[in-house]
Amino acid sequence: MKKWVGIALAVLLVLSLFSGCTKKEASAPAAATASKSEKKETHVTVETKVVSADISDLIKKYKEENEATAKVLKKLGATDEEIKKILPDDSKCATCHPQHFYEWTKSKHYNPVVFSYFAFQSYASDFKKNLDRFPKAKEWDACFRGCHGPTMKYASDKVKDRLYEAFLSDDVENLRGIRVGCITCHSMMVDGELGETYYGTIEDPEAPHGAKFSREMSTSEFCKPCHSKLKIDFVTPEVKEALKMGDYVRCGLNYDAWAQSDVRREKECQYCHMQTIDEPAAEGGKMRIRHRHDFPGPNSPAMMVRAARVNLDAHKMGDVVHVKIEVKNLAEHILPDGCILAAKPVLHVYAYDEKGNQIFYTNETWKVGSYDYQGKFTGSVWKVWEYDTSVMFNPGKWYNFEYKIPYGNAKKVTVKAVMKYHDSKKKEKRPIDPVPSATLRMSNEAVAEVEL
Repeated sequence: MKKWVGIALAVLLVLSLFSGCTKKEASAPAAATASKSEKKETHVTVETKVVSADISDLIKKYKEENEATAKVLKKLGATDEEIKKILPDDSKCATCHPQHFYEWTKSKHYNPVVFSYFAFQSYASDFKKNLDRFPKAKEWDACFRGCHGPTMKYASDKVKDRLYEAFLSDDVENLRGIRVGCITCHSMMVDGELGETYYGTIEDPEAPHGAKFSREMSTSEFCKPCHSKLKIDFVTPEVKEALKMGDYVRCGLNYDAWAQSDVRREKECQYCHMQTIDEPAAEGGKMRIRHRHDFPGPNSPAMMVRAARVNLDAHKMGDVVHVKIEVKNLAEHILPDGCILAAKPVLHVYAYDEKGNQIFYTNETWKVGSYDYQGKFTGSVWKVWEYDTSVMFNPGKWYNFEYKIPYGNAKKVTVKAVMKYHDSKKKEKRPIDPVPSATLRMSNEAVAEVEL
């Protein structure tokens, strides 16, 4: 009997130990997930894994938006063949690349037309005001050529002649289908036309479709067509004079700002805006070093908080607290990037007494140096005659500020300084906006305490 009792106890002990191991093994993935989540908050801007339901919903939404855009284009006179080229089906890429597709839907590339529809409206209204007509055919190149909708090159002049109807009506909400999508970048932006061969940065691609390596896609040069100034050669001299246009459209100028800065060539655009991660580039594929496709920028709090550095020194000097602040742009390009509608970098400086009462506040603001033919600031990117980068937040240099803060009867003063990125315009009425109106912190918060 004792023998069987001993055996039973031994079995129970083994089961107990096995159960304990099982629980520990079950908790390990949770710990790993937490660690990955912490890393994610610092380095990436979207979830690292996607569930099929999420992708299904996104694909459904994508197709509904494309169908709505197709109806608008049809109303404007587009043929079925035109519509097929203007709206290539990027959702088919999600079958093998669900993570890429998911990330892309969180980026500005997903809705570049509707996101900036107010600029299209302003452009059309400028024509109407000065020429008593709306833009026609090639005159829309200011907006579409290589930028907000490269596939609009396949739209006939008849369709482009009537585009203003969509932008100046409720139909503008249904132009989400005009995008900078998977097929646009991985085919058209390399070959110049839509095709069946897709290019990427993997040197030995293995795919069920035509696939080739493109070295250029790993360089800033690939970003240049959309993110640099555009020569105004798409209107007649008479139109240019009537609208007081400059020589270039100066909208998103990330490439120009990067190429002209003192820190150029240290990092390619992709280093910051297409971060790499080790995982298969396609479902069931081999492990690769792939690039993320959420293109973080002003839409990413995780990226913006690392955009600048603030150093602060404060000490008593007579009846004031003497404050010295150094600020540096840590990006590889000017902030804002040249887009008039971009947010403005602002340095905020606060001082509080020992009871928490605010006794001082000031701010320093950088802006876009875009001026029209009269030397006045302009928000119309096609009307820029002078572009002054000296008033912008340039990379690679320290900006120095000093303040003298009277402290009165305070026994201790706490000084705080932080950089924030502020929207220059409210956007509550936009039909869609992947970047909610917000103020994002773009630096560390520097703090100094002074005993008096």
